Amino acid sequence: MGNGELKMRKGKNTGLNYVHSIIENKCLYTLILWLGFRPFNEDELDQLMDKFSDKEIIDGIHRLQYADIVEPMSIRDHCWNLTGGGGA
Repeated sequence: MGNGELKMRKGKNTGLNYVHSIIENKCLYTLILWLGFRPFNEDELDQLMDKFSDKEIIDGIHRLQYADIVEPMSIRDHCWNLTGGGGA
């Protein structure tokens, strides 16, 4: 097995670990699920995700925004949507 193949395997494993960490986090998974239907503002997400604290929801949004999975649609209205690239 050459170095290129090892790097590729390591890269795939890292990607799978990243996806697994998102799926394993129920708040992130739930945010992605709801935002897959349509954009929601923070108040709507708070009502839909009543099992999670406001801090968990906001932290989840920021984590997904940093990963380029969600993006703000309207900063003024605090409305969020999945990105067109889906984190690509």
